Amino acid sequence: MPDPAEAAKKRRNVKAQLDAMRGTLEFATKALSNEAVDKLRLLKNSSVANRKAATEGANALGAVAKLSGIGGDTWRRMWEAAREYSTSSAYTDRTFPQVENEARCVLCHQELSLEARQRMIEFESFVRGKLETDAQIAEDAFTLAIKDVPSRPTEMAILTACTASELSDKLAYAVETGWRNLELLLAPLRIGTIPDDAPAIDGSVAELLSELDSLSIAAEATAKVFDMDVKNGDRLKARKELAESEAKKWVTEQASAVRAEVERLTRLEEYHQWKRKTVTTGVSRKSGELSEELITTAYIDRFNRELRKLGAGKIQVELVKTPARYGKNKHSIRLRNVARADAQVSEVLSEGERRIVSLAAFLADVTGNRSKSPIVFDDPISSLDQIFEEKVIARLVELSQDRQVLVLTHRLSFLGLMNDLSESGLNEVHIRREPWGTGQPGAIPIFGKRPDRALNQLKDERVSKAKKVYESEGSDRYYIHAKSICSDFRILIERLVETVFLADVVQRHRRAVNTKGKIENLLKINADDCALVDEMMSKYSCYEHSQSAEVPVDVPEPDDLACDIDRMITWHAEFSKRSA
Repeated sequence: MPDPAEAAKKRRNVKAQLDAMRGTLEFATKALSNEAVDKLRLLKNSSVANRKAATEGANALGAVAKLSGIGGDTWRRMWEAAREYSTSSAYTDRTFPQVENEARCVLCHQELSLEARQRMIEFESFVRGKLETDAQIAEDAFTLAIKDVPSRPTEMAILTACTASELSDKLAYAVETGWRNLELLLAPLRIGTIPDDAPAIDGSVAELLSELDSLSIAAEATAKVFDMDVKNGDRLKARKELAESEAKKWVTEQASAVRAEVERLTRLEEYHQWKRKTVTTGVSRKSGELSEELITTAYIDRFNRELRKLGAGKIQVELVKTPARYGKNKHSIRLRNVARADAQVSEVLSEGERRIVSLAAFLADVTGNRSKSPIVFDDPISSLDQIFEEKVIARLVELSQDRQVLVLTHRLSFLGLMNDLSESGLNEVHIRREPWGTGQPGAIPIFGKRPDRALNQLKDERVSKAKKVYESEGSDRYYIHAKSICSDFRILIERLVETVFLADVVQRHRRAVNTKGKIENLLKINADDCALVDEMMSKYSCYEHSQSAEVPVDVPEPDDLACDIDRMITWHAEFSKRSA
């Protein structure tokens, strides 16, 4: 049983996460309330009105100003910079502006005339005056207010919060959608665009807040139940001791009946002993021998044969029979040739070796069954190295010759090997992820297929369709199809380089470099092959990489595109049959 104190702590942690998530959402909704929007509008209006008054005051300086723009943002920044320079460097012991004696302008360093001195005094009076001060205060207040408008958390922050709150996928999606809707309303406020009326918040946000509140209440209620378990721990112990005492009292009171029952059971055991002596042990022994010969031996032989087929014949394990239970034979895996007799399989074999041994035992079991029911494998090559991967895939392909084999995987390298080792082809189904969730079946992506099949599909289906568009709708509509085909063709050329040209020695989706039985195939490459690959890679690279706008890239016409694909199909067929 779980520790009640720890369980209560965990539930309260979940409640804290739920409350924090609800609090941030509620804070965002309050920022969109009538009261909050009205406050922002008042601050903005005050900022605009005060700045207008200050600007009008600055215009009044026109009588002494020689240039326009006095009182504007640029002019005020220049004036503040001049004050900083004067008080920190030029006239450190004088107030700004310094107009006494032979004072000079801190900007042009010329001696100030009487008119210039009076002008600077009036400028400083304006900057230090009430109108400018009020305008600055109102603008700062509005700036701080819009900085306080919340923004949508990052997707990672939302995902982390949903996980910590133990939300279902449906509710987590609702949280993400709610934030997306709120952000559309909050973003204009943060840049100072204040609507005349508070924006309408989608009703689903209020429902989400209510549901999060309910989950928080439920989490606290569960935590309190665990608290009671902690509090009543001693009471449970006392109840147990009381029950034991009452049981002892009952046995004492029923002593004569207990002795009679013991006597009955003793005689019953004697009867069973006499009965066992009458059992036909010869028949039972022969039955065991036949089971050993017809079942166990055959199963062990199949297991050893599966180990060899899976490339694991050198792993020092054996399948042994264990004592039967309820009339059924049992078997277990045991290490061979070990120094310690008590050494366990899990202590010696790696994770990949244990997986391949388990797979061999499973296949030995199902292949001994006359039933041809389908077999489902979920990513069976997980934790296996490259050699084991290829052997397992070859065995699955072989197994599919006389029964249906369903394999689930998310690894493109695994799918590629399945295609390479399957002569008759696979029935491939791609499970797509849609906005509503995962589970939509569809065709395998073109890059998950064998390159030769993918090239033929590209030419027979997509180029043919693009040609019809070119002939019926013109080059503009054709460009979209052709650009996509050129891009896919470029990537398929890379796949040809990996799986055919470089003999599958190196692949992007595979960690290992596979040279066994492959590297000698690199001797088949000649100068013409390199020239063809260079030509095609260079010609179609522009469709996979961004290009300069000054050098526009046109797409080839349908017949030219089909011709290039045919060249690669023909080359693939010839190169694959070429001897090293």
